Amino acid sequence: MLQISVNDKIVEVPQYFSEMSIEYFSGYWKILTKYYIEEDDSVDTKIQKETDMALELVGYLLGLTKEETKNVELEQAFEVMDVINNQLNKEKPDKYVMDGFLWNNEKYYFPSDLMESRSFGEYAEIKQIEQIYASDEANKFDHITRQIAILCRKAGEKYDSYDIDKRVKEFDGLTMNIAMAFSFFLQERMRRYNRHFQIYSEEKREAVSTND
Repeated sequence: MLQISVNDKIVEVPQYFSEMSIEYFSGYWKILTKYYIEEDDSVDTKIQKETDMALELVGYLLGLTKEETKNVELEQAFEVMDVINNQLNKEKPDKYVMDGFLWNNEKYYFPSDLMESRSFGEYAEIKQIEQIYASDEANKFDHITRQIAILCRKAGEKYDSYDIDKRVKEFDGLTMNIAMAFSFFLQERMRRYNRHFQIYSEEKREAVSTND
């Protein structure tokens, strides 16, 4: 954590995904998407968006209102912006390669058998969350904790052998390094599944064509 003295108190600013919860990062992400720069934006509009975004991000990370943020010393604001530009924005999902995670002294495993021994009901629920995740850019990190609760389990657990809603609450405070590792893992597994499914479909079409 980066410690900055603001208004006679020490404020801790997370520098890495492992230092921020998914919920905290979701708020950060919503600010980024709020000021998305379009290709046809004028130069003045782009500058205004970048300025407003920087002001809101600095305020969010320091826990200050917009008016309070305006009074932050320039050097302090630059320290926070340095965290955003040179650390948070450069962290990549593949940095956090793992097979699971520890949470509240319990080990949860990523779904290494994804699409092999999973139920159709489970698959349908995950696909529904993925569709929401893909179509709701600003709020997509609001859904990832539930996805983790569905797919990541203790040894011996199966789908419907535990209360998913309760597990979501148990995962309150889960950190972004776990979410990033899970997302990277899931993307790789889904890519592999889709490739195998495509090959299987082509083989089936060829078999039908041969029979005809």
